[in-house]
Amino acid sequence: MANTFISRTLASNGQEKGTISGWFKLGDVDNARALCSAYSDANNHSMILLSSNNNLDFFDYQSGYESHMVTNAYLNDYSAWYHVVYTWDQPNSTENQRNRAWINGVEIYGNSGWATEEYYGSSATPSWNKNYSLNIGARNSDQYWSGQMSHFYFIQGYCYTATDFGEFDSDGIWKIKTSASVNYGGTGGNSCFLKMEDASNLDLDSGDNTVAFSTTGTLTSTKDTPSNNFPTFNPMVRPIEVYSPSWSNGNTTIAASGGSSWQSLYVPTALTGGLWYYEYIVGSGTNVRGGVASSDQLALSGSTYGPNDYATNGVSKPAYQMKVDGDMCFSNSSSNNQEASYGSSYAGSETSTYVGVYLDLSASKIYFALNGVLQNSGTGYSIESSGYSFMPVISVYPATTVYANFGNGCFGSTQLTGTTYNDAGGLGIFKYDPSSGTFDGTSKNFRAICSKNIKDYD
Repeated sequence: MANTFISRTLASNGQEKGTISGWFKLGDVDNARALCSAYSDANNHSMILLSSNNNLDFFDYQSGYESHMVTNAYLNDYSAWYHVVYTWDQPNSTENQRNRAWINGVEIYGNSGWATEEYYGSSATPSWNKNYSLNIGARNSDQYWSGQMSHFYFIQGYCYTATDFGEFDSDGIWKIKTSASVNYGGTGGNSCFLKMEDASNLDLDSGDNTVAFSTTGTLTSTKDTPSNNFPTFNPMVRPIEVYSPSWSNGNTTIAASGGSSWQSLYVPTALTGGLWYYEYIVGSGTNVRGGVASSDQLALSGSTYGPNDYATNGVSKPAYQMKVDGDMCFSNSSSNNQEASYGSSYAGSETSTYVGVYLDLSASKIYFALNGVLQNSGTGYSIESSGYSFMPVISVYPATTVYANFGNGCFGSTQLTGTTYNDAGGLGIFKYDPSSGTFDGTSKNFRAICSKNIKDYD
């Protein structure tokens, strides 16, 4: 969250080596943001920074660079968790072993991996081992991290590799080891491990030293973890538009403030079967429509006012969204930008109305609810699903802000309080019960869109 970070002052120590490991999910667009830093002042600090171009920048600046390593690779998948491991070993006699880094288990090497490659010199004293402020999620009081973060290790005195914190599964996917075997005994007792999974104590140190941290601002707990990936809107995956919305809260909040056209925001998670649910609420403005669109929408080019306005050679790709006036706005293989009467209008009460979206790909139906009340008497709208995969999509018109809950249990930075409900898989937390009501005369069990639930339909 903006203006929020975790910090503590490091104790004096004589170590000259160490390891940082952390899992993170991207947020924000076009701004530099810090994973962590060891900060004294503007002329003396070290950082792991995600640049405005989305490449990783590892540096130690002491009135000039003591070390500076910048990756060639750009991290542009806003829907995925990344894992970074960085080590420094200043006493090492081999220069290119003094700074090492891995992304998702793969070590970065040489000119193909590094755009900038400046290793610690033989007389350097790393800032990571000085009595500076260790800041997690900020440089100092700027360059705040705006995405998610999990399982952060800061280890002084020992160098580890990526395989100490993760491993490849049988499909070649890099997976987290939720409890790495590391030594916390470095001089100064600074080594720590923040799981960031206890909603009541997100800055809790689960390492052997149990050091105390303080939090500036308010941290937001989320169900989205490296072990179970939940969807977010992806700023890099959208049609060509004249105006771009702003993104916040781990890209679950979208705000359109400029221009005079509809702007459509996609979750590029392809759903091919099953029953799925998500919620959203309008924070400001009056023009919004939410629902689902075929993944084929992302392959189309040209300007757009929304997924239902798209046509290629006169043939549209399926999309189904409910408008604030209750009408269904849709396209299919033979029609483009059509409307049909469906639900009740909630115009005038957008900011107090929670919209539930239910997608049943087994029956080729979509349903909507307003504050938990199924629309159209629980009769779903038929969708053209054969041969298509679908993804959530919300379209907004300036000036409008929308908060989505895909099961994280929060809208923006506001946690749900009072009575909440789990999805049928017990993995997501929602304002309203995803399986409450009668859907075309029968009961149905809908699930949060997350990797563990999706695996059940593979």
